[in-house]
Amino acid sequence: MDGLNDAIAFAEGDRTRGVILKVEVQNVDIAALRRRLGLSQSR
Repeated sequence: MDGLNDAIAFAEGDRTRGVILKVEVQNVDIAALRRRLGLSQSR
């Protein structure tokens, strides 16, 4: 229950009860990736 209470407090603005992680993801060419993996579908 502590985790739930922390999540509620954080959602209500209490920034002392929670952790913020920022992850940066590079741009991915999904079409090229699907072709390389053989996952492309014919139209």
